[in-house]
Order: sequence, then structure tokens, then C-alpha cells
Amino acid sequence: MVSDSGHLTARAPHRVRTRSEVASYLGYLLRAIRVLAAQRFAASGAAPTGDGLGDRARLKEMAVLLLLGQGGPASQQELADRLAINRSMMVKVIDELERNGLARRAEDLHDRRRHAVTITADGATRAAALVEWAHAVESAILAPLTPSGRVRLVELLGALSSAHRPPLPPPLGTALLWLVTALDHDFEEFADQALAPLGLTTRSFVALALVAGACAAQSDLGAAMAIGPAATVELVDQLEHAGLARRVRSTEDRRQCRVELTERGESSLRHARPVLEAASDRFASHLGETGREELLELLGTIAGAARADASP
Repeated sequence: MVSDSGHLTARAPHRVRTRSEVASYLGYLLRAIRVLAAQRFAASGAAPTGDGLGDRARLKEMAVLLLLGQGGPASQQELADRLAINRSMMVKVIDELERNGLARRAEDLHDRRRHAVTITADGATRAAALVEWAHAVESAILAPLTPSGRVRLVELLGALSSAHRPPLPPPLGTALLWLVTALDHDFEEFADQALAPLGLTTRSFVALALVAGACAAQSDLGAAMAIGPAATVELVDQLEHAGLARRVRSTEDRRQCRVELTERGESSLRHARPVLEAASDRFASHLGETGREELLELLGTIAGAARADASP
């Protein structure tokens, strides 16, 4: 287990975790670092406005442009397979690239049923700018670590990513932002499958654990999970519908809602915790126990520093 300070501690027995303990889950830490990257990106002012892409889609844009620049023309399906991006998202990204003159689709000369995507000169310029942005954001995110810790974190994330999707060449394959984004997606899918028999998802589990750890106000829950008000309302609605939680009007401010676990929610959380921990261990199994704990410590140090910076 990793404490809020980012140091290793003995693994606690199976019990409901407090809010600080939730922050030591691999999935939670991957999501926290990805969200931190998006926030740094937005704060940098480097993001172009009106390009129709969100922060995660913009990382996919960088990935597509770099692959096209290095490997030459490719079909949408080939790009989707190499980057492990679902086809609908890939279509959206390439549509936006084409709209902005960064890539173009053309009939494949060798197979007229196939359309190849090629990068344009403007696309190559855009890719170089995105890589510069990525390096600047990564430097800020990795600042709490020692130089050797920064190198080790990228090594561990790269090894973990290679176990779940085809490895990519540098600079994409060694980019912290891409590795964290890809692993966040891969872990959520992996953990969701493990939690499905319990009627939970990774997101609903984290919400239950945070509520159990005294993150009771609905607005605080959304802030802790780095999701917007609408998504928070939808999530709590789902928990209520499943009989896992209930809303209670605050006696101090009737406009505020507190979220409480039901008995069923408490029982589900107790049963889910060892399931998620086992899934986390399996997801990172090839790193070995020492590697897994080292990864958690390094991610925890970054997340802990970000929480400290955000504190009033």
C-alpha cells in the first residue's frame, strides 16, 4: 500500500478503505495522473480552441499523427488496431484531423475498397508541436520525483503497457502522457470485467469507497473523482437505483445533498475490495511484487504532491 506521502506501508487487511487509502489503488492513481495531465494542459494555454477535440482525444490525435509520420499511410482500422482505440473514436479523430488539414483520406492504389490516411505537411508541424507540449507537461508532472525516479516510472509504465497492447516506437511509446492515458483505459476495462459479477464498475466502486471514507457531500464526491456535476449526478443516480447509496438533504443547507451508503452498498464494498485488489495484482503481475509496489509509490508521490498543491 502507498500512503498519502507516497511511501510504502504494509498492506492492510481486507476492510473498507478511507479516502486516503482509496488513493493507493492502481486504477485510481492512473486516473489521477491522467486528469492531472489534462489540467496542466488546459492551464498551459497550449490547447487550440475550437478544434472539436477533448484532452484525451488530443492525445489520440498526437498518436495518430506520429504513427502516420513514422510509418507512412495506414487505414483507419490499422491505426485503431495499433493504438487500441475503438473505431468510432478513431473516425472522430481522423475526421477532425482532415477538417483541419492535418491528414487526408485517399483511395488505396493497391486496394480501391480501402482508404489510406496520410499526414500532411501541416500535420507534421502539428505533431512536432504536440510532442513539445507533451514534454513540457510531463516535466511539470514528474517534478516531485528524483531524476532516477522519473526514468524508472516511465520504464515501469512502458513495461506494463506492453503487456496489454502492442508496443509503440518512441517518442510515442515512451511518452508518459500516452502511457498513462492508455493504461487508464486498459485497467478500467480489465477491472470492470472483474467487478461485473458484483454489479459494480471501477467508477462505482471508487465512489462507494470515497463515500465510506467520509466524502459525503455530492459535490465533494465529484471533485474527488475529477468528474463534472452532470456526471456526478448520473453516477449517484445509478448508485441509488442499484440500492447501494441514498441521497440525504443536509440539515444545515437544504440545497446540499449528502450521499450515504445503504447496507447493501456497504456489503458490496466489502466484497468488491479484495476482488479489485486481486484484479490490480493480475493486471501488473509481470512487474513482480517489488515492481508493482514501486510503481504505486512513484504514482502516489506525484498524486500526493498534486493534492498538496491543490489544498488551500
